[in-house]
Amino acid sequence: MAGADGLQISLPLVAAILLVLYVVVGAFYRLCLSPIAKFPGPKLAALSLWYEFWCDGVKRGQYTFRIKEMHEKYGIYASPFLISFRG
Repeated sequence: MAGADGLQISLPLVAAILLVLYVVVGAFYRLCLSPIAKFPGPKLAALSLWYEFWCDGVKRGQYTFRIKEMHEKYGIYASPFLISFRG
């Protein structure tokens, strides 16, 4: 695809740049601007649901134990779409 000034623009390159931008902006929002951002806890868990996948899928069902550890350490557990208070 030729641009207005004659430069070649690669569609896969544009798609890759947009994907990286989407991930960076999403991470910034979740860690800095989201209402959940102010709660304590591991930032990796607040950043993505991949943390849950890692604990359950790779570490074979350890996610519930990690939630318990975070409740004991922070009194709360926060993920991108969930806040869990110890009751």
